[in-house]
Amino acid sequence: MEVMFGRRFFSLLFVVWLMVPGFSAADGTPYPPDIEKIMQEKILRVAMYHDDSPPFYFNNAQGQMDGIDVCLIWGLAKRMGVEVEFNREGKSFEEVIDRLTRHQADVAIAKLSKTFFRSMRVRFSVPYLHLHQALLVNRLTLIRQHGSEELSDDFSGRLAVLAGSSYVEKANSRFNRADIVAMDDWNEMVAAVIDGSVAAIFRDEVMIGQVLRERPQTGLSLKKVILPEANDSIVVVLPWDSGQLLETVNFYLQSLNLDINGDKILKDPDGVLKMVREKTKCP
Repeated sequence: MEVMFGRRFFSLLFVVWLMVPGFSAADGTPYPPDIEKIMQEKILRVAMYHDDSPPFYFNNAQGQMDGIDVCLIWGLAKRMGVEVEFNREGKSFEEVIDRLTRHQADVAIAKLSKTFFRSMRVRFSVPYLHLHQALLVNRLTLIRQHGSEELSDDFSGRLAVLAGSSYVEKANSRFNRADIVAMDDWNEMVAAVIDGSVAAIFRDEVMIGQVLRERPQTGLSLKKVILPEANDSIVVVLPWDSGQLLETVNFYLQSLNLDINGDKILKDPDGVLKMVREKTKCP
């Protein structure tokens, strides 16, 4: 009888031990599973796009990850007391999202947009940046394909978007009469609108503005069209079941009180990055 009682007692202790999380908050209460996993591994796994996109994320002269998005995530990890591990295997932005759905990353950040179809698969943080959707238009090609230099929603010419980006969904929703061409490479898109093989390319105001700034000789043949009513909310993206981590990310982003937009980034990208570094204490 005593032997049976002893076995039952120690079996009960073992079950209770298995139920107790390995890590807990400062007051001794256990972390929810999505937070506990990060705290136990001491690593925040971050999915990013493979290609650089200054000033958001890029390898600097020292070969280190740098940029607005990089500093935001670095600051979050520092507040949590863990290290950051960047994964840049995603060859498209949808591949970056896919890493979250397969739980191969804790968060994703890469100037990522909210879209309807993404909302059915993942969670979004509060926006840390609001951009406008924009187009870069070849004036002569637009007149030839559309009959006017003014681009409207009933545009039916060739419109290029980056394959695997949120702008595929945005273009199909807004320009549903256009001949939408999905291209794998941003530089290929820029070359296509310059040589007139497409009438316009569709992306955010920062990317479009950078093309004109870097190629001032195209100012007569190309024009930028900002869609002021079409916002592009830039967010941190998380797996669908990371509810507590989402609360943590939102609290962190709101505590930074960031005041940045597309105009400020285009006018002074280094100044914006410096401000983000100071707020996040990013090295």
